[in-house]
Amino acid sequence: MTKWRDIAAKFEAEIASGKYPADKPLPSEPALARRFKVARGTVRAALDELRRKGVVVSRRGSGTYIRTRRGSGRLGLLIPDNSAAQIFQGFTRHFSILGQRHGFVFILGDIEDGSASKRMRAAKLVVRNFISQRVEGVIFRPFIDERLSRANREIVKALNAAGIPVVLLDSDIVESPARSRCDLVGINNVEVGRRIGDYLVSIGRKRIAFLMNGHFMGPSINWRNRMFGLMGAVMSAGLKWSKKNVIDARPDDIDGIRRAFASGMTPDAIVCGNDEEAAVLMPTLAVLGKRIPEDVAVVGFDDVLCAQLCIPNLTTIHQPVELIAEIALGFLVSRIADAAMPAREVTIDAPLIRRGSTEKVV
Repeated sequence: MTKWRDIAAKFEAEIASGKYPADKPLPSEPALARRFKVARGTVRAALDELRRKGVVVSRRGSGTYIRTRRGSGRLGLLIPDNSAAQIFQGFTRHFSILGQRHGFVFILGDIEDGSASKRMRAAKLVVRNFISQRVEGVIFRPFIDERLSRANREIVKALNAAGIPVVLLDSDIVESPARSRCDLVGINNVEVGRRIGDYLVSIGRKRIAFLMNGHFMGPSINWRNRMFGLMGAVMSAGLKWSKKNVIDARPDDIDGIRRAFASGMTPDAIVCGNDEEAAVLMPTLAVLGKRIPEDVAVVGFDDVLCAQLCIPNLTTIHQPVELIAEIALGFLVSRIADAAMPAREVTIDAPLIRRGSTEKVV
């Protein structure tokens, strides 16, 4: 354990034991530095960790205090596409675990699949429910369907108007490079798309395609960003990229995938927007007589269970769900304590996991 983490753990244990009164400031940074025989920067990092976890709160000109909860202890969790992909189900599960650990109860906002207008109406009902139940804050994974971008903004506006802070998961409610005033935790989709492209080029793949028509998910800004990153890597390697590199077909559309191979590009690698798409694509390729990875390498995204159950196992980008959830909850707790702090953004690294769908892994 690093020194600042060790100090944070000891100090948190002392706070939990009742050693310090809640109505008086905690020992100052210089006092803690002398006590633990470390630099003030080390103490500052420890206190930053406790602020992030919502254990303490700083009051300008007064000092650092124990955070005392006055609210309901209820938080809202709104992940509209929860039933559409395993990755979102993983987020829901980890937030529930973290809530129990930190004394919060998460109220899940349930929005079923349907038309854009139907989902927008359902979202408004969820927001009204959050407000009526007096949630202290909401973690919101915006709709990934671009047709619902206005709904994303209206959700945040309604919650903020009710005095309820919002932390966003994975994507902002405004189009990059603009930023909203919400805290944001996620991964850099352009960067990981480039990472996939660099890897495929390094193993000798020269005709790399992206399966864009994700029928599980609908139109998605994040998917486009992943494709842009992939395209950048391909072109940086001196390879061609045209509209033929984008396959406009469902992964189970045998005729559509066949047309992609007959287009003149003949892909030797296909990158999918998520693991579920890739898992459906692989048997389609088998029907067409394509061997994986000998004829076609396949890459997914998220590293959910189906990636490990595919035969061969799926090369994919690993989304660190637990870490993202922990940071998002920490942001929300500190935002509840101090709504005036500037908006924060954390981008988590998402490593590439190499498996048999791209090369023979020994």
